[in-house]
Amino acid sequence: MQEKKVQVIELFYDLVFVYAISRMTGLIHHLHHGRIGVFEIFTYISCVFIVLHVWMVQTVFYNRYGQGRGRDVMMLPLGMIPLLYISSTFTVDSESWSRIFQPQVIAIALLSLLPAVQYALEYRESQNSVDKRITGGFALSLGLRALLTLISAFLPYQIGFIFFFIIVFGGNFFPLLFTQNLSQSEVNFPHLVERLSLLVILTFGEMIIAIAPYFTIKTFGIMSLLVFLITVSLFFHYQATFDHMVDHHRKGESGVKMIYTHYLIFIGLGLVTVSLSFFKETVDPFFLIGLLYAGLGMFYLGIYANASYQKDNFRYPRSFLLIQAGIFLAGMLLSFLFTSNLLAILVIATVVVFALVGRTTQFYIRYH
Repeated sequence: MQEKKVQVIELFYDLVFVYAISRMTGLIHHLHHGRIGVFEIFTYISCVFIVLHVWMVQTVFYNRYGQGRGRDVMMLPLGMIPLLYISSTFTVDSESWSRIFQPQVIAIALLSLLPAVQYALEYRESQNSVDKRITGGFALSLGLRALLTLISAFLPYQIGFIFFFIIVFGGNFFPLLFTQNLSQSEVNFPHLVERLSLLVILTFGEMIIAIAPYFTIKTFGIMSLLVFLITVSLFFHYQATFDHMVDHHRKGESGVKMIYTHYLIFIGLGLVTVSLSFFKETVDPFFLIGLLYAGLGMFYLGIYANASYQKDNFRYPRSFLLIQAGIFLAGMLLSFLFTSNLLAILVIATVVVFALVGRTTQFYIRYH
């Protein structure tokens, strides 16, 4: 399959996700009695699922069927309108949720309806039986998701709220019903890797913004350097894996695993982002350690879950992965011995991420 160049309109479309990422991260940026509430974390994860599903569906469509036609191009900015609206109304206030629930859910239904129309049009024009099954399946599942989401908007709030979140989480996995068909029609793998990498870079941009307050005349110090080292180490770990070790020219790939494992990477980076910002606040150290290592754990799990996409000479031996896991767990457990010293917790976290990316870089150099 010929490599597909990322189009400028796709990059323009990504700009709305810069705002969405910022708004989502903001949901868990505020501490209450040194912690983030369960409802806030649940809301954050739900919003990530909503936003990522929109991006993934549109990206996969453009990857497989986007040809720069007028309708393909216009659907992207059209989708930006409801996405801007729902991003602006993200909130963790339960009373506000009840007031904005109906218009927000209608906007989310529209975000499923637009790609459903795209897939339906592609189904009508496709001559390939496999592509017909794929486009028909996506059109049906997205259309059903839009309909069920719309229904939840007009149910009594308490019932509609539960129904809506079942659809949000369940609907994200509708494409798995068509895994067999997807495997029969390969995705443009270089394009998919590039698109995912670009969105990850935008997520790191939010992390840079979050640690910026450490770099003022009054706040600059050792913590500033440590949070920056963590950010850079995480970025280089991702880059080493997906830019250098992943085989961009793999054939016959559906890309399903890479897409879904990136949910872990995005949620993990969001948790790490807010964790780093909390080191300068009054925070429960036990909660901070748990949040930080939950984020790091999801990030690394998402990365190593993609090891099967790596070139043959970069396949990790089990011993390598076990040592990486040992370093991670040792750092987490050691942190609980220093709950009275946030600087020590940050130093340990820095050593952990630096050691993990260092060993990964050494592995790359050795087998390159």
